[in-house]
Amino acid sequence: MENGDERQANLNRRMLEVTQYDFETIDSILNGASRFDAGTLWLWSVCEIKTALLTLVMDGLLAACIIHAEPPYVTTAVPNLDTLERYWFTITDRSVQFLQHEGSGGLDGL
Repeated sequence: MENGDERQANLNRRMLEVTQYDFETIDSILNGASRFDAGTLWLWSVCEIKTALLTLVMDGLLAACIIHAEPPYVTTAVPNLDTLERYWFTITDRSVQFLQHEGSGGLDGL
């Protein structure tokens, strides 16, 4: 059984993985956050996922964006729990570095 720190680290890692290739909505993040991996089913509550999402945005590891049809095509924003559904999320350069160097210190190493 994982402890609280491991659980949070696994959730943070999964959120970065879900958003690493494209802009994702909160619904796609909620759907992609749970997975079956190497014999383990990772399950997190909606509240845990939303809180982690906000924390990752505030820490600069995810960007919350508004997508426009005309320039500027993407505008970053600062969400809160009540406005998460309005934005698209994507990883930042900092989180790309984390995913590339995952074994060397985790999120604290950035």
